[in-house]
Parts: sequence; structure tokens; C-alpha cells
Amino acid sequence: MMTSRRALAITLLLLGIGLIACGTQVQATPTSAPPTAVQAPAATKAATPTAAKLALVVASNVSFSKNILPLFQNYCVNCHGGQRTENGLNLSTYEGVMVGGKGGAVVHAGNANGSQLVQMILQGKMPKRGTKPTSDQVQLIEDWINQGAVNN
Repeated sequence: MMTSRRALAITLLLLGIGLIACGTQVQATPTSAPPTAVQAPAATKAATPTAAKLALVVASNVSFSKNILPLFQNYCVNCHGGQRTENGLNLSTYEGVMVGGKGGAVVHAGNANGSQLVQMILQGKMPKRGTKPTSDQVQLIEDWINQGAVNN
């Protein structure tokens, strides 16, 4: 399942990049503000919103404090942070995430596939209770780890 999801994501990303590279340009008018991120042409956004979204994610780094920590706070810290730290794993701080738990590191910077945290989420083992993260949220965690799991 993960392989086909990755293949689809890569295909859509390449499609989006290919469409951007085909000569369509976004031109600013004198009254518009300068762009703050790489943007796909409007036609590309409408035709392949996933490709445009992936292009924006690739163009920018995922932020631990803005993107990842809120996910951990929402889905993980009831059992892995604060008053409880099951298996010694505290996901309420960057330091806790990187130290890991009783079994060792759960995040291997640059290698989401080799990170136990990602595997537990993808296998549906975590979180044990409550709502599961969406596939887009899981992808953000994977992207953050693959981008080096930096404290930003």
C-alpha cells in the first residue's frame, strides 16, 4: 500500500513539474504582491490539485513547530507526553521525539521508511485510541523526517 501511494505521489509530482516546465509562466502585475512560494499555473492547479500541493510541499520545508508538533499534540501526547509517557516515549517536545523511548530512536532523520514512528502509524497501530491522522497528515510527518527531522 505504501509503495503504491509513494508511486502515485511521485507520478503526480513529476506530472506537476512537467506541466510547470512546459512553458506556462505565472506573471505578476504591478499591483500584485510578490509571490511567497513556488506556484503552479492556474490550469495545473485545477487539473491536478494533488500535484500542485506536492510541488508546494517540496518547495518548502515542513516545520516541526508549525506542522508536526501540533499533530503530535493532537494524536499522540495523551499517551506519549505530559503526565504519561508509555514506553518512555515523550512526543511533546522535539528533544523527546529525537531521544525516542525504551526501544530506542523512533525517528531516523532522512529515512521515514526506517522510522518506527511512521511504521506504527502506517500499520494502524498508533494511535491506539481516537481518530487516526489523515493520509495528508501522515505524509507531512514522512516529509519532515525525510527532510532531516530538523527542529524548525
